Amino acid sequence: MISAAILVAAILPIFMLFYCYLVAMDVSRNTTIAVNDASFILERMRSTDPFTITNVVAAYPNGADVAGWVGPRKLTNETVRIFYQNPAADPLVIKVQVDWKDQVKIRDRRLTIDTMMTQR
Repeated sequence: MISAAILVAAILPIFMLFYCYLVAMDVSRNTTIAVNDASFILERMRSTDPFTITNVVAAYPNGADVAGWVGPRKLTNETVRIFYQNPAADPLVIKVQVDWKDQVKIRDRRLTIDTMMTQR
């Protein structure tokens, strides 16, 4: 019985380390998916034809959820929103915000990518 208690005491930290590794991998996976989704939307915006600020703002409305354009939502409660600092400015300052719910840590997560696009 004493040896079983010692064995459990020795193995328990290994299981906790493995669990922490799995949590870190899940958070990293979800963050990578969010970055890919935001990058996809930015590339889609860049490919607007003809590329003018007016066309981009019209095709991608301020504050609209465009996660459906990325494909099937891979993250729980995922939303992808586009925000403009000033829709008439050149260069156009764009913020792509991806929100989702973490399954492992059960909390809301947010990733924001800011960029600028200028009229060609």
